[in-house]
Amino acid sequence: MLNLFSIIEGPATCVFYHLPVIKYMGRNTFDSKPSYITHKNFSKAIIEIFRRYGGGENKPDLEKIQNVLKGSLEYPGILKQIKDHINESTKADPAHLDKKIDYTAIRNSLHEKLQQQNDAAADLDAAQRKFLLLIIKLLKTKRTEKNDKAVIYKIDEMLNIFGHETRSHLLSLLKDAENDVKKFRRLLEQWFDDMMKRATGWYKQKIEFVLLMVGLALAICFNANTITIVKKLSLDKDARDKLVQIAVSYANDPQHKTPEGLVHFARRDSLIVDSVRIARLDSLERIRVSLQKEMNEANFILGLGWTLPDSLALIDPVDIHKPTNVPVGYRHIMIKLENGKTKILVYPARYSHRILWTLKKSEKGYQGVNKAETKINVNNSSWGEMKYAVGNVFSNVFWGFLLTALAISLGSPFWFDILNKLVQIRGAIKEPPPKKFSQS
Repeated sequence: MLNLFSIIEGPATCVFYHLPVIKYMGRNTFDSKPSYITHKNFSKAIIEIFRRYGGGENKPDLEKIQNVLKGSLEYPGILKQIKDHINESTKADPAHLDKKIDYTAIRNSLHEKLQQQNDAAADLDAAQRKFLLLIIKLLKTKRTEKNDKAVIYKIDEMLNIFGHETRSHLLSLLKDAENDVKKFRRLLEQWFDDMMKRATGWYKQKIEFVLLMVGLALAICFNANTITIVKKLSLDKDARDKLVQIAVSYANDPQHKTPEGLVHFARRDSLIVDSVRIARLDSLERIRVSLQKEMNEANFILGLGWTLPDSLALIDPVDIHKPTNVPVGYRHIMIKLENGKTKILVYPARYSHRILWTLKKSEKGYQGVNKAETKINVNNSSWGEMKYAVGNVFSNVFWGFLLTALAISLGSPFWFDILNKLVQIRGAIKEPPPKKFSQS
């Protein structure tokens, strides 16, 4: 995921992004890239690469294109020496077809050429300097017989600007254009548009994955378990009523409305009156406190967050059947205390059985019980909340988090569209008009 949007610069990429038609579309920052390129600028840049490396200025564009695609490129200085040396060293000798090419010797000689020239990049432009740096980096890689051959092949392909597959495709486009440069440019533009459509699909897939991971992280951080929330609201009528009451009180509370004149401070002789400003700040603070209180209430009802209580209730096993001891919305589980007694731990249904991870336990049983043995302490420190959170993530609760993450990754437009369709379906069902009875 770290290199999701990174661009791996090969030879053609080095040249492409240093051409003026592309370079000055990016921001004026170090190694910036343009955020958008038109198909016309793309074809112009590709043709410019052919013009730069296909031969002298007196040669026509078609011949330059053919030279580049055949590998007959012209370089200045050290790059020309490297390319010529590789061509001569790897050229097949008809008289000695069985002679094995010594790629290690070629690599050593290239390394010596670069060491002999103190200022090898003097005659090179910015893109060609990157070529040279890439070549030096390749020559410094681990040395083995197989690696030497791969390095020489890589350098040779680099000095041909385009890779073998790209050159093969460009030759196919040139053939389809019947060696007409104008038609060739149009085919380049069409190729660019087709690749952009595929890149858009790739981008959407990657973004959906990123949104899913972000949604999962948010669901875990806020303990937003869709399955638990739906189960609680569907079974607990009191929780539903409280949630509706909070929403209604929020809508009707005048504190949540923007106080009159909040944005426009009172002015007198171009000076802000301090008393009015303080009054407005106090009003905003009251609204913040009220919103925070309602958010905490909603979080408690829905079971959001990882906040733990200071202690939990304990009852005797014989009292488990008394409804007053285990009220609605609570769960219970049997535990063994350090003194050997067995008790029933009663905890709110918003917590899972992993709440046991927050209790202090020895080899004999759980500790931290009061003298009356009616309460047991909970480790509600940051470490305790983290243990409880980790215990829930690696359990069946994970599927509720995943469901929340999927809902988040779909985005608000999806849900608004669903709601809009439901409203349309509801509005499409019209009640029949009342019948009119004629008076006889």
